[in-house]
Amino acid sequence: TGGDQIRSILDDVLESIPAAHQYAVYLEGSIAEGFGNSTSDVDFVLIDPAEQEYPVMPTLMFLQERRVEVRMRSSRTLKAQLDRVREWGLSEKAIPPKSIDEEVLDRCQRFVNGEVFSGDREIEILRANLPQEALRAAISKWFLLQCRGSHARASLCLALGRLDESEAYARAALTEAAKACLALHGETYLAKKWISKQFDRQPQLVAVKNEFETL
Repeated sequence: TGGDQIRSILDDVLESIPAAHQYAVYLEGSIAEGFGNSTSDVDFVLIDPAEQEYPVMPTLMFLQERRVEVRMRSSRTLKAQLDRVREWGLSEKAIPPKSIDEEVLDRCQRFVNGEVFSGDREIEILRANLPQEALRAAISKWFLLQCRGSHARASLCLALGRLDESEAYARAALTEAAKACLALHGETYLAKKWISKQFDRQPQLVAVKNEFETL
């Protein structure tokens, strides 16, 4: 099964990493979210309890005919990011602080919704720093900001007679508004290409989905 292969791939990954037993491990990305397939990248993250910092770029491997990305993260760095996103998500501020960008939101979202393979207790403690309520609010606010920016650009292009650009920005604004709505219902994955599947998992939003797909 797909799950058996993921577990087998992880075993191969851990064999190549010294002292792998000390790390909490989770699977992130489209597969963990339930969108992936047999051709999707396999994305693992290992959490180091020490305070060492790690590069953002992952280690790339090809195992069992799959493209595998492996990232190392320190629990200190992750906790700091989770705390910042929680504070903004639960605040009344619409604009995020400079310390929160799309990369930080994406990393935090992937962690909160990842599939845990080891270190359950450590990950549970870290996840308590960003409850779902705060994550949903933060992701929704983020997409609303993007929507407003796209809408402003669409209006400007329309005023300048640049109709094709105006239409493109208007469609972007519509997608971002839909993502903001989905986030409030728990569909917080940032990637836009799975938006139809996200709507499929929220039958109470069928009217929104129909309107979105019509325009």
